[in-house]
Amino acid sequence: MNVTIEIRTGLSAGYSHTFDREAVIGRDPNCDLAVAEDPRISRRHARIRVQGKQVLLEDMGSTNGTKINKKRIKGSVPLTNGGQFVVGHTTILVTWV
Repeated sequence: MNVTIEIRTGLSAGYSHTFDREAVIGRDPNCDLAVAEDPRISRRHARIRVQGKQVLLEDMGSTNGTKINKKRIKGSVPLTNGGQFVVGHTTILVTWV
């Protein structure tokens, strides 16, 4: 399964990353999807991983949390194809084939 995450808001809008196992999102330039301009994002904020036929989102202990539908997530949460989530002030779209 190839998963694509795309930044939908902010200065990095339109930037995307495609992966097949795992991707880390954060301010750190070594992250798979680096969002340096959003100060509310932690260095290593969230992780998305493929597990079987599911795509899971996990907050990595960030200060400001990771949200789906304006609710802060806890633990690993399954994502829906075409769904969005928010880290800091940045909205991210997730799709896969």
